[in-house]
Amino acid sequence: MVHKAPVENGAPPPWWDAVLADPRPLVHITQGTQNVDPADLIRPALAAVAAMDTQAVAVTGRPGHHDAGVPLAGNCHMADLIPYEALLPHVALMVTNGGWGGVLAAISHGIPLVVAGGDIDKPEIAARVAYSGAGVDLRTGTPTAARLTAAIAAVTADPRYAARAAELASRLNALSAPEEIVRLLEDMAGSPA
Repeated sequence: MVHKAPVENGAPPPWWDAVLADPRPLVHITQGTQNVDPADLIRPALAAVAAMDTQAVAVTGRPGHHDAGVPLAGNCHMADLIPYEALLPHVALMVTNGGWGGVLAAISHGIPLVVAGGDIDKPEIAARVAYSGAGVDLRTGTPTAARLTAAIAAVTADPRYAARAAELASRLNALSAPEEIVRLLEDMAGSPA
């Protein structure tokens, strides 16, 4: 299957072909688009994967911001934003702050998760990911590199996380949300108040 490259400023990032050619598992690191201080999650996650036998693509979530303020290891790449339709088909694991959009996109692709949800609805989303068996909840929005290393290693080593994420993807992708919404609205309209 051929996947189009993500585009930054009208062109694929210069490292995209190397990512596709690298046989090591790809870890995607995202802190979402709100509360995006890279010290909270991106920097410790980059430090965690730097010594692992993996590759990583991290995004800042802020247009025009292509770095997290730290040098990148040879197995790590950075971008501001990357379209998920280009990236997620290649991702083996996502490290995220637990934003609903990113989590749902990962689950729809069968990607297990390491979630560091610290505010708004993110702790609840992280707890649901853990409860579902599709990933782990770090129970903090500011994990250490050591904690991330352990969580990434645990999710990668235990095939039950990937199996559960794949099962949830199958169930999610089998749904027809528009049809289900219509059915629920019709049920509500026909129900006595």
